[in-house]
Amino acid sequence: MTIKYVRRVLPPEERTVYWVGVLRLDCARPDTPVALFASDEMAWGWIRTQAGNYTTREFRALVVEPDATPRTEGPMSKLDLYQAWTRTTALYPGSGGGGPEAIVYCALGLAGETGELAGALDALAKADTPENEAAVFAELGDVTWYFARLLAETGFVLSQAFGGEGDPVGDVRLAAHETPWDTYFGLAVAVGRVVERVKKTIRDHGGLPALATVLREPASRDTHPAKLFLDAVQRDLAPAYARMVAVLGGKVFDVCAANEAKLTARMARNTLQGSGDKR
Repeated sequence: MTIKYVRRVLPPEERTVYWVGVLRLDCARPDTPVALFASDEMAWGWIRTQAGNYTTREFRALVVEPDATPRTEGPMSKLDLYQAWTRTTALYPGSGGGGPEAIVYCALGLAGETGELAGALDALAKADTPENEAAVFAELGDVTWYFARLLAETGFVLSQAFGGEGDPVGDVRLAAHETPWDTYFGLAVAVGRVVERVKKTIRDHGGLPALATVLREPASRDTHPAKLFLDAVQRDLAPAYARMVAVLGGKVFDVCAANEAKLTARMARNTLQGSGDKR
């Protein structure tokens, strides 16, 4: 089933935010009903009946990207709620459409932010200050955002990557004297493997135009590109990412929440696009 949600734009001071499963609505009235929709027709029908409850008539029915079923209960639902939220700050070309341009953009963004994380770790190694530690977690949050968006654009939900029922760092067993740099190299390798799967799918399976279709196909064999991509995410990227969070003394759920808070503030200041972390 395709899940739909309704989205409209209001000034931050007029918004009341609701979460229902993976549905987010910013409502002008707190008694406005919210619902999940299985079709465009149902979504637009609801819009027509509820139009008077809003301060703007600019409505759109949008697809919440994952084809897999997001979790709506239990601790791991926090990951899927976060992933659904990332759509509200996704301003790149083709965002939310699951097309090849969006997939490649998110893969490159994941690699780029992993490089930015290295810079933040280097600064922390030279000067262990609260400011530098905060910068590391900020960059890790950006890695998380692109991780979530890449999975969304390829039809997977974030909780699929980790499994389990609690914060993913609970399954991490750090080695004695393991340092952030030790762990970072594993994360960099894992990101490279995921990006490599995207590249090889383009090269071997019909070029860039076929990328989205191939990665969303049911994996009928172990060598299918969709299966290889998901394996790289589950076996390499997710464990390496959770280990990175653990060695820094954090929690994945907290990293998601901090990233959402940071980007929500930027959205309110209209500074989502641009460069640098101080905007």
